[in-house]
Amino acid sequence: MYFGEYPLSFAACMNHPDCYRLLIAHKANPNAQDTNGNTVLHMCVIHENMMFKLALETGASLKIANKQNLTPLTLAAKLAKKQVHKKLNEASALSLVAYGETKEHLELLDGLLEAVLEAKWQAFGKRR
Repeated sequence: MYFGEYPLSFAACMNHPDCYRLLIAHKANPNAQDTNGNTVLHMCVIHENMMFKLALETGASLKIANKQNLTPLTLAAKLAKKQVHKKLNEASALSLVAYGETKEHLELLDGLLEAVLEAKWQAFGKRR
């Protein structure tokens, strides 16, 4: 299991808010990117950890894309992490893009649409 390459990401993934705050107090950077380009917020999305709220409060950016060109919000959509996507979307100015009239907003829904279609197929497609 991968928790990122920085102690701050590990503290967030393991849900240790006191450790996270201590690291922030000692100047840890919530926007530092590991070799995959992931920040603390990306790691919170991957592990479905709700510490992203604390990360946002301490300066983590929703605008940083990883090496797959995915921001935390688009990563949540791609991985079909519905609860995390919902919470990030509520906190994000990017919701304008998600609900806009451009084709790029569909990328934000890609993983969620696949999950819905798969669930629908499992529920109704195999019946005869």
